[in-house]
Amino acid sequence: MLMVKILDTRSGKVIWRLQASRTTTEMDELTQDRVNEIMAELLASFPRE
Repeated sequence: MLMVKILDTRSGKVIWRLQASRTTTEMDELTQDRVNEIMAELLASFPRE
């Protein structure tokens, strides 16, 4: 499982949280490129101003 928490630097409170989970087979084959792809997918839903 990959979990990302984005914090407000002033308050230290979590302002946005996301996670991704994959099957065991996918985890065995995980590469840095695949982690980058997963992060891009997750962050695509980050609210924009």
